[in-house]
Amino acid sequence: MSVLDFKRDKRISAVHREKLREFCQTLGGDPVKLANELGLKVFERDLAEDEDGYIGFDPSLGSPTGFVIFLNRAKSPERKRFTVAHEVGHFVLHRNEPEFVDNLKKWKPIVRSHGIGNIVSFPLGKRSLAQKSATETILGTVKLGRRLENEAHQFAANLLLPRYLVRKTPEFNAGQPAALARRLGLSIRFVAIRFEEVYFD
Repeated sequence: MSVLDFKRDKRISAVHREKLREFCQTLGGDPVKLANELGLKVFERDLAEDEDGYIGFDPSLGSPTGFVIFLNRAKSPERKRFTVAHEVGHFVLHRNEPEFVDNLKKWKPIVRSHGIGNIVSFPLGKRSLAQKSATETILGTVKLGRRLENEAHQFAANLLLPRYLVRKTPEFNAGQPAALARRLGLSIRFVAIRFEEVYFD
């Protein structure tokens, strides 16, 4: 189910294409580092339990492009890796599409961040969801259409588990998605689905 091709998709700039090519040379790369290299900052904060994360636009938060990714601090490291890859997909593919831009207009600047390293702890995370303003909580309710979400999902799969690299792994050839998931810090379900996609491709 290949929805997009990093090499041919005209929405991907030459600069971004080269960064993606470099990232996809090996398995196990850090999607947060890639996001930083593309000009996005990544933050962690408290979000609703059913929310993994989202992308927004606020130049005051210090990212070179103005785009930022928020992750639900309560989610597992495996889930956070996929979420970052998914949101990078939105940035690379959709940042110039009307539906995406219209949703970004709903974004409101919030408070500045602080932290160490490439994932930043967000101060608002110390307060409960009930204590946050309507502006703060509505950010997580913005939803994109099915096409954009499906493309971002497939982007994340292609980024974290490129087909040609998956086929070369001993885990794929032995039919052991759990083993590859443990080695790469990814969810077993995600790797199992990707094995099936690669096998039937």
